[in-house]
Amino acid sequence: MSRQAHYRKLLKDKRWSRRRMEIMRRDGFRCRRCGATSHLNVHHRWYVYGRKPWEYSDRYLVTLCEQCHRHVHLMRHVWFAVWLTVMIVIAYLLKIFLM
Repeated sequence: MSRQAHYRKLLKDKRWSRRRMEIMRRDGFRCRRCGATSHLNVHHRWYVYGRKPWEYSDRYLVTLCEQCHRHVHLMRHVWFAVWLTVMIVIAYLLKIFLM
């Protein structure tokens, strides 16, 4: 089973269902980004390898609507690409100046 398939299976666990409901209740059943009240998800702000979805503290979880959830994940990929590009440029410049 792939890591992604295993994670999807964990998201069907009743412990995640309870945890998800706790977070949505805390957030007033509203998207914390835009205020929408439908199509809500609970987003993990970041992941820790090996940790189950329900094992995160409140500060790592936030309620988002589907649209905002997609946007947040897209921006994570964009910022990683920007960071990687900057690291490559820095490495190149260091190579030039330290030769």
